[in-house]
Amino acid sequence: MPILDFKMTSARFWSVQNQRTLVSMSSPIQPTVAACVFRLLVLFLFAICPIFPVGLAHAGEVFEEAVEAWLADDDEASLPVLAQLASDGNGDAQLLLGRIADRPGAYSPYMASLDRKKRNALLKAPGGLSGKSWLGVIAGENDIASAHVKAKDVKNGTPGIAELILLGEIGPSVEYMSRQINQGNNQDILQLSRIGSSTNGAQFFEWLAAFNAAILGEPVASPTARNTIEEFDAELARYDLRALTVLSMFDDYLSAVAKRRFAVARGVADELRTGFNFDLINDPTKTLSLTAAAVVLMNSEHTKPLVSLCKQECPASVAACVTTLFGAVGGYLGLLSLQTPVEKYIPSQRYFESRRHQADLLRVAYNTLEEKGWETPPGTLDRRLKGKIDQCIADKALASSAYAG
Repeated sequence: MPILDFKMTSARFWSVQNQRTLVSMSSPIQPTVAACVFRLLVLFLFAICPIFPVGLAHAGEVFEEAVEAWLADDDEASLPVLAQLASDGNGDAQLLLGRIADRPGAYSPYMASLDRKKRNALLKAPGGLSGKSWLGVIAGENDIASAHVKAKDVKNGTPGIAELILLGEIGPSVEYMSRQINQGNNQDILQLSRIGSSTNGAQFFEWLAAFNAAILGEPVASPTARNTIEEFDAELARYDLRALTVLSMFDDYLSAVAKRRFAVARGVADELRTGFNFDLINDPTKTLSLTAAAVVLMNSEHTKPLVSLCKQECPASVAACVTTLFGAVGGYLGLLSLQTPVEKYIPSQRYFESRRHQADLLRVAYNTLEEKGWETPPGTLDRRLKGKIDQCIADKALASSAYAG
């Protein structure tokens, strides 16, 4: 039973919505006592000896402590240490800084307090007008850095993506997949499933590639493409968030039979379009907590970090909070943009359970609110947004940008 109507002649190429430029702000969650002590120690060491050589064993311990501070969302305690280690030739620090510099994210309050020259000195290697990416500097001797450099090739980054997957850098590899689909490299993305890329994010982009290929008239009869579409069909029947998101992108191409078959799913998918909760502002019949989409978001394995954050920050309005955050970060595509910088040092699960990830979610939400002209003091959002934007998490997001210093 066909899902797509392949008789359509005016095929339209799906283009992944440009990822929102994210910038890091400060998390409202306070650093742990250990992180505070570590920060004081770092400041003391830099005060008495700005440049200090460290032995290999000690460098490893310092690196791990800096990683912990970064995950605690404490750039002031982590980045100067990583920069010093990188300057001393520590490859681990060089790789991590190279990836942190590339993250789609906003400056934290500490980074925002520095001028451009000082920020570049922390995140980049010396050279050029604004410094050089550590990834490019160490690509010749570091396989992970080399794979990232290759994956950045917009026209043909798939070989680099494949290398990242083989190196175990599954989460970071997902960041580059949308670019390749945007370039029409659908078959290359489909082939990634052969090397064990069946993670949630990778599978999502494989589904997009399969449907894109079908719409563009590319061969889709291969076992890989056929299995991919069958997997999508099965997940859509379970109202999987990823499948619903894909469905919303290709609704115009569904066959008449498929439209009848997935009538309910299509209704939910329409609500899950990127930024859907803001579209509901003009619909007085709907509220965030009463939509079918809200039910899906509350129970999806893919939104567990959102649910956890909302239960922690806004226990009285969890469902509306989750719906607001999902729309504000850019939907499922936006969630996929927030990945660990390096799996080798920070496994994905460790990142997703960290304060850093929670802060990232709030800061991305802040960017959306600010972009739409809602950067107002907490509690004073436009009254027309009542019931459409959760006031609690909006306040938290807006407050996360404040720099007290």
